Amino acid sequence: MQVNSVQCPCCKKELYRTVTNSEGIREMAKGSSRMEQDNNGPFMVCQHCSKRVLLESVPTPQGSPVQWRLSSTQSCL
Repeated sequence: MQVNSVQCPCCKKELYRTVTNSEGIREMAKGSSRMEQDNNGPFMVCQHCSKRVLLESVPTPQGSPVQWRLSSTQSCL
């Protein structure tokens, strides 16, 4: 099992962690910020600085679980 940590682009502290299981599927680790969605798209609220961090979907093969990454456009930058 592989664990990756992703930093908040605003405060540089850990925003979330992903765990890659034995089948190669990446999932959010427990204790990570919760992903939310509204009319402006998917986002997380950083547990450290309370900033709204925008996410975007990553193209995946049809039938694969949707993957997410930090958007290159952030309001704090």
